[in-house]
Amino acid sequence: PTQLTHVCHQWREIALSTPSLWRAIMIPFRRDESWDLDFVQTWLRRSGSCPLSLHMDEPPESTVWSPTRVFKMIVHHCVRWEYLSLYLRNWCNDLLEIAGPMPLLREMKLDASRGNWDDYPRSPLPMVFYEMPRLHSVTFVDYTFPSIGFPWSQLTSLTGSLIGIVVGDCTELLQQTVNLVHCN
Repeated sequence: PTQLTHVCHQWREIALSTPSLWRAIMIPFRRDESWDLDFVQTWLRRSGSCPLSLHMDEPPESTVWSPTRVFKMIVHHCVRWEYLSLYLRNWCNDLLEIAGPMPLLREMKLDASRGNWDDYPRSPLPMVFYEMPRLHSVTFVDYTFPSIGFPWSQLTSLTGSLIGIVVGDCTELLQQTVNLVHCN
């Protein structure tokens, strides 16, 4: 939608007054933290009360600041999340900041494939995803087996690779995911 704001004055006004154009936010981390914070704040404001589709990648290794402040900014809008894709590296504990219901969330992807997990225990991170009545699809990539506090029974699609999963975990997981149509 940003390109629409540069066509002419009328198109700019239309784009800026149409919140649904701003509901999909791909957070492109730059080297400047203040730019990223302003970018996210602007898109969140322009999206009004529309459901959000969020993709938050990890900043490049050359970035010297942590994405925690940006993440905390989007966490305040978790009631609006519809689609969520998070790439995690060293800030996975920030997931614990998610404390509210997510009534609109349909799909979620957590990717820890580029993570440096040497400093973290191999035990599962506690999951705080409770009130997600519409969630039907989850993807985990190189993620520690999340066995607590997750609405497994409502999932119809489960994809991913889980770290440290054993046969017993698989059996337990499959017993809880009674509505699965797709499992990979």
